[in-house]
Amino acid sequence: MSTTISGETILQNVIRKGGIGTVLPNADIGAIAATTTTSVLHLRSAHYDTNTFRNKTAYRFRPGNATGIADYVRAVTTLVNSTGVLTHDATDSDTTLGAENIYMLYGVHPTWFVEDLNLALRRNYFANSDLLSLAADASFQSSATSSYTESDADAGPATTFTKVTTADSENVFPGRIASGRVANAATDGYIRQRFNVTPGKEVYVGALARADVGTASLVLYDMSNSAEINSGGVVQHTGEHWAYMWRQEAMPSGCEILEVRLQGEESTADIYWNGLWVQRVGERIVKLSSTWEKSAQFKIPALTGATFHDNVSSGVEVGYSEDKTEISRAAYDFDEESPGANPAYVQWHDTPHVGPIYIQGRRAYSDLTTFTLALSETTACDLDLITAATLRALYEDERVQAVTPDWQEKLGRWSGELAGQSNIHQATGPALRRAPRYIPRLSN
Repeated sequence: MSTTISGETILQNVIRKGGIGTVLPNADIGAIAATTTTSVLHLRSAHYDTNTFRNKTAYRFRPGNATGIADYVRAVTTLVNSTGVLTHDATDSDTTLGAENIYMLYGVHPTWFVEDLNLALRRNYFANSDLLSLAADASFQSSATSSYTESDADAGPATTFTKVTTADSENVFPGRIASGRVANAATDGYIRQRFNVTPGKEVYVGALARADVGTASLVLYDMSNSAEINSGGVVQHTGEHWAYMWRQEAMPSGCEILEVRLQGEESTADIYWNGLWVQRVGERIVKLSSTWEKSAQFKIPALTGATFHDNVSSGVEVGYSEDKTEISRAAYDFDEESPGANPAYVQWHDTPHVGPIYIQGRRAYSDLTTFTLALSETTACDLDLITAATLRALYEDERVQAVTPDWQEKLGRWSGELAGQSNIHQATGPALRRAPRYIPRLSN
């Protein structure tokens, strides 16, 4: 994953730039006790009096404490300015200072900060390339693994499925947020998804794979007849470099449910997957996942089709030979019926495109991260952008306005700062590199 920042880093920047509190770094905390925190460097000062921080309606915020919600927030009461001993209103369960920092927020309850930080994430978008596919979590972007079922769950071979987000790693295909790793403990372990299909009709399936150990196989399984579908031959890949594997098969007689397996053949197979395209060939309506619901026209500027220019074997292309070109906007529309159970979809107007198709869109940063009071979560949003967005959200918050006499001035300042940051960090759709066209080339 690209460079990310933690919730604590954002909080520190919001405090520093917004002047809404004090940061007590771990190294500058002399001691903590049941009802006190001591920092000689930051709190021992003749300029402070007993009630300096009480008068600021200060909250002590300890996101890294060991016991969690019981010790996150305390109201500050008094200060001994000669020793830097700060007293708060309730006893801590965790009285051992670990590696955590401690913060004071003036008039802003820590829960308000977290709520408004998450609001800021919902309002800021990043350019995102996703897959137009019937598969859930088709591009493996979600941190969850629940969209795929491991073969163990079907009383099959043992395997382990995890997500990989290591920066600068060959295990994640360029431009992707994450990949899926399938590490076998038995022969032919796999992860799978199932799809409703029509007997006799064709289904297109494609997947990107890197076989770190062993052999990656793209397996189609007819659940209705309990048999593999192999009319087009086995498609597999043993290379450590990324490859695109694809199959286009007519569904056998009686096949109502297709299971797509991303499989490692050997008991030691260790395979990385970075995309699963599943398309029912010829269908003019393609449902979009909930990621793209609501304002689909804004979120999805375009569709692009990928062509691979370097064939390895039947149904296998060199992954890095991929070339994306925007599909003519006249070929489709994004339609949406907001109250619908499946509100957003692509409507093809001419012959539906078949092959690896990408959604070139915008997603809110909140799709990937929701911060909690622990602030241990991370986001790839630019630090200055999310700082300005959070401060604007805070001064739009009526709870903060009630304790901030000059909130209008501050709101104006951070609205202006955010506008400047937004111009720098705009999320735009794909540029037209040439006249829109899409000519699939998949060698046999």
